[in-house]
Amino acid sequence: MVRLGELDRTKPISYQRICSLSDEALELFPDLKLNDQEPEWCNWTPQELTKEAVGNEYGVKQFRKKLVCLSVADGLLKSEPESVKQGIEQAATHLTGGPLDKFIFQQAYNIRTNVELQKRIRPVMDVLIEAAFSNLRQYVKESSPEILDERFLNFFVYATTVGRLSPTLAPALRQDISKILGSRRKELTPTLFLTSLPALGYDSRQITEWDEQYVRLWCCDPGSPEGWLRGVNNAAYNAPPSLGWEFMKMHPRDADRFLRKHRGSFLRSLIMEMYRKCKRDPAVNAAWLAARFMKLHLTLHVLNGTHAYKRIPRNLGSKVLEIANTVRTGIRESTDNFEGKVKVEKIVGAVQWSLRER
Repeated sequence: MVRLGELDRTKPISYQRICSLSDEALELFPDLKLNDQEPEWCNWTPQELTKEAVGNEYGVKQFRKKLVCLSVADGLLKSEPESVKQGIEQAATHLTGGPLDKFIFQQAYNIRTNVELQKRIRPVMDVLIEAAFSNLRQYVKESSPEILDERFLNFFVYATTVGRLSPTLAPALRQDISKILGSRRKELTPTLFLTSLPALGYDSRQITEWDEQYVRLWCCDPGSPEGWLRGVNNAAYNAPPSLGWEFMKMHPRDADRFLRKHRGSFLRSLIMEMYRKCKRDPAVNAAWLAARFMKLHLTLHVLNGTHAYKRIPRNLGSKVLEIANTVRTGIRESTDNFEGKVKVEKIVGAVQWSLRER
């Protein structure tokens, strides 16, 4: 659950949290605009909001997520590092960053390409980089490489924020991360995520070597140990926060049983997350579409076994078909060639045929 921090439960929320953004901020982050009901909730106390959640749990949850992300967006544009850092800590319920992924990162392309904004947010990025390194050093020094903990979560979300908002900083960020990891760079279980960090700043206007590396990362055999591990990690990454982060913290010997017990929840969340990322990301390029489809392909084999697509419920199967259609169109319309393009297009074509025959 998203943490709102320490609030006085007897005072209106608007006295304690940012409830509105400037026109500039709303233009950059349109998903943070309050709906018709939410301005009224800003005048309620946290205690009154808790009572409202009894009959409107989903609406109140979304409102709480927005409140946290409002402070992140406001602090970012005002160059207030501590406000951004605190908001990230409260929102980070999972390696995805939880609501940050929906309300902040989906619109990051507006910031990545704006030179003036990049100058303005640089002080914030510097603080997040140092916080990321501090958490990673503690994790490497004190934790088992087989099990993730809160320090790794903080490190990853801070580093992800920097990579997505300021892609020019990503190469140096990766080098410093490698130095901190040292001899444990290959030993660490979540190498998958560390390898993908340079690609977090993708640009829809061109396919870079980072994008090609991201595609290569996922073009592996679903039946291989490497493919299985990456599929498991992706299942956890795209799972509901309550399941995904709990799963990631488990010892490998307990993970398989947990995954099978909650297979239905993992499956639905995976497909809906990949549907959103492939269909609605305004900045995605053909290489990222290819990589995301291969992530889905690998993970479906982990969850469903050899006959990965036959075990998908019909309502979710239609979503997977839409994803496949979008990916194939994006790849065919792209004039750029990249490693793995032909392979991915063949797999996508086979999946389209399989799902249409159902």
